Formats: sequence, structure tokens, C-alpha cells
Amino acid sequence: MTTIEIKYPFLKYFTWTHRVKLPGSWNELSRKQLITVAGLLHDDHNSIHHFRVKVLKALLKLSHLQVMMIGAAYFVELWKYIPFLEEGNELTDNKVLTIKTPAGKLYGPVGNFETLTAKEWTEADEAFLDFHQTKQMADLDRLVAILYRPKKKGLKPDSPDFENDYRIPFNEFQVPKRSFALKTIHPDIKLAVLVWYQGCRMEWEAVFERVFKGAQSERENFGWQETIQKLSGEAFGDHKETENTSMYKLMLNMEITLKDEEHRKEMEKANRMKHAH
Repeated sequence: MTTIEIKYPFLKYFTWTHRVKLPGSWNELSRKQLITVAGLLHDDHNSIHHFRVKVLKALLKLSHLQVMMIGAAYFVELWKYIPFLEEGNELTDNKVLTIKTPAGKLYGPVGNFETLTAKEWTEADEAFLDFHQTKQMADLDRLVAILYRPKKKGLKPDSPDFENDYRIPFNEFQVPKRSFALKTIHPDIKLAVLVWYQGCRMEWEAVFERVFKGAQSERENFGWQETIQKLSGEAFGDHKETENTSMYKLMLNMEITLKDEEHRKEMEKANRMKHAH
């Protein structure tokens, strides 16, 4: 967090000081700030300047009158304090931990993708890719409905079986019901979840580069579901057991396997070149 002071003339002989703390990264945004930023990111703007003005007003907690008193030239210069918003999405800490719906309170993942099972993540990623293509709110509702579920009864942070996850186990047959309930929720809240998902996914794309590169080329087949099917019966048990395994563990296993395969091929090529000479 960065504390800044903005001084501007007030009436004729006075100067007003506006003091505020600004986040220095995506993960320092509060829930309210993220929801606001997410809505603005997916809104239509006349120009990048127009977008920056709206974001600055929100994060600096300034009224339109205060912006006018500060002056346009100086106000725009304040953008240098939040450059991370245009430097790439690095949000990995879920700020929207709960969502109140007509069907009750729903709980989201804590932190990043750490607690997501293979079954849950493959379903969520399918909804994410569908929304990326269609921009239909129904696909975004489905994504949120997959990730956000009721709290497991009696579960508390100090419970012996608490594993940093409040949610009941994922059941794909319950998704349509929650999707319907989420239709009434403000779009900006759901867009905030989307921004979090994008940030976590981009982190995984960097960490598991080989896996995502391969998955991209196989998108026309059965995607991640085919990947889970191929891994079943190996280190993680049968198909159902593999689906209930942490997706991070599967990703790590696949990345290591692909890396070892690359190394093996490079060694074979080096040996062929050596014998050729």
C-alpha cells in the first residue's frame, strides 16, 4: 500500500489535503476495489484516458467536484501510482470469498487454485473458455456456480478436517440451480471472480507452460477431460479418484513428464548427431 496526499485549493484562501492509501498490486486490492475495477475493465470507454479517470476516482475516493478542483493535468499524473492495472493481471488472491444469493450464501475458493479438484477445474475452465468466446452472462454464471458452493456444515478454520476450503464437494448436477440463483447478482461481482480466475490461470500458464501449450493444440478434441482420462489408472488411481485429485498435482505431474520427454528426445538427437559424425 502507498499513502499519498493530494493538495488542492479550497475556496479562496484555503488548501485542502486529501490523504488516501492506494494498492500497489492486484493482490492489495480490497473486495470493493476489485469489484469496481472489474466492472470498469469490462465496460465500454471512449478512450484509455476515460478509463483511467474512472478508476482513479474510485480508488482515490474522490467526487467529480474534487477532481475538477485538483485539475485534469495533475489528476491524470496520479495514474503512475497504480501502473499494475495495465501491466498484466497478477491477481491470485480471491477477494470475493462469499456471494449472497437468493438460494443462500455461497463460498468461493480461498487464495488461488490450490484447493480446486481436477473435476472442478476442468468444468470451470470449460465455462471460462466458453465465456471468453461468447461473452454471454450465462457462461459466466456457470463459471461462478461451479466455483462457489454452500459451506460444509460445521466446518471452521480450527476444525481437524479443514483444508483451507469451506465449500461442500463439487457436484456438477447442482450447478444449474446455482447458476439460476446467480442471475440476480450484480454483474461486477461475477466479473471480479472472472478477473481472479484469469489471474490464477495466467500464473499456471507460466508455471506449467508445456501443459498449456499442449492443451491449446488439443482444444478441438476433448480438452482437459481427455487429459484426466489419460492420467487415470496411473499414479492417481481410477478415473473418479483422479477427478478428485488436486488439479495442481496433476498439472505438476504432467509438466514433469513433458519436461522429461523433452530431455529424452534431446539426448536421443544428440546421440544420433554424435554417431553420424
